[in-house]
Amino acid sequence: MDETNAATVKTVTEIIRTKLNWREFNPSQIDVAHRINPYRSNADRSVIVRFCSHTTATEVKRRRRNLKGTNIILTEDLTPITLEKYKRVKSLSEIKQAWTKEGEIFVKNFKDTVFKMAKGKGVEDLRHRLNKPQPTPSNMKYAQEKMNHAMQSQDLQTARQQARCNSRRADVETTDQQQKKALKRPEM
Repeated sequence: MDETNAATVKTVTEIIRTKLNWREFNPSQIDVAHRINPYRSNADRSVIVRFCSHTTATEVKRRRRNLKGTNIILTEDLTPITLEKYKRVKSLSEIKQAWTKEGEIFVKNFKDTVFKMAKGKGVEDLRHRLNKPQPTPSNMKYAQEKMNHAMQSQDLQTARQQARCNSRRADVETTDQQQKKALKRPEM
């Protein structure tokens, strides 16, 4: 027998309250919840849930670590292209762990360095970045100099923005002063 959407919402709410340990979760925070794939007896079926707010969805994802040791898996609903990339990334021998967050793919190598897969880039680009040497004491000085230069650049950019703001304020103050003088002049 196929489960109704209302029954699916009830099931999801119960899982969130018990398994995710979120006792105060309210079913009204679920916009839509429904099963996918046709009904088959003795077969688990996936559920797609859309929450009413991004905050609720984020909190559910944050609590998903409570599902370890259960037969429940919580994943994002990825686009077909992103899902295919994710599957290819997970099969790479250079990575220790892969996950998605907000539709973006992240990986951790065996040195526990986390990489974010660049948008529009393929798996080969990620493989190249994974195999690129990471900063070591020998090349740390270069990395530090590069970071210092970037910070100086940022400081310069901030200073320029501040100067532009100050310049605009001065222009406004000058215009205000000119208007006040014009009002004080006697008419002839």
